Amino acid sequence: MDSTTREIFTSVGTATLSTLLFKRSLRNTFIQGIGAATCN
Repeated sequence: MDSTTREIFTSVGTATLSTLLFKRSLRNTFIQGIGAATCN
C-alpha cells in the first residue's frame, strides 16, 4: 500500500470503512490487523 492510501485510511474510522464497503455490496468484510494510529 502506498503512503497516500495509508494516510487516507488513518484519517477515518473502521466503522466508516465498513459502512462504505457495505454500501458497495461487500457484505462480509473483516478489517484485520488494525491498531491505534496514535498513542494517547
